[in-house]
Amino acid sequence: MTVDGTRRLLEGLGGFEVEQFWFSSTMLVHAPAERPGDEVDESDPISPEWDYPRSKVATEKLLRAERGDIPIVLARIAGVYDEWCHSIPIAHQIKRIAERDLTAYAFPGDPSHGQAFLHLADLVDAIERSIERRADLPAELPILLGERKAMSYDALQNDIGRLLYGTANWPTIRIPKPLAKLGA
Repeated sequence: MTVDGTRRLLEGLGGFEVEQFWFSSTMLVHAPAERPGDEVDESDPISPEWDYPRSKVATEKLLRAERGDIPIVLARIAGVYDEWCHSIPIAHQIKRIAERDLTAYAFPGDPSHGQAFLHLADLVDAIERSIERRADLPAELPILLGERKAMSYDALQNDIGRLLYGTANWPTIRIPKPLAKLGA
């Protein structure tokens, strides 16, 4: 859907002068960092692990091949949040812990790893700056938009548990991914 919609949009733009095409991709197109605390940047390998980031990689490839003279920004965005918790993954995590749901204690991965996030105001700022500087940017610009340090899943669990219940060490059990898929 993302690929076909973008193709149709590019076709519809034919004949128009377009100063910049801004594509909202995801940082999930990159391979995860090997160790907790390692940073990922635009030069790191592209290695999407599931369908959503694969569709973004396919769309980026389409844009590169069919953009013609249209300059493109490939914005690989982290999980966006704001001060009202408008972030589905974080809101779900808070809900599971608040309700002491069984899934609040289990994680199908390494809890020392985490996901980078980005405040909505910083995303808007990045969009504004790329538009303001569009004449000075390269014809193809992949940019990774996220906070430098990813908070680990375990640290986020502990912070939520502490804020809700005063529990500094929220118990999180690592479960094997095949078992998690079976449960899902």
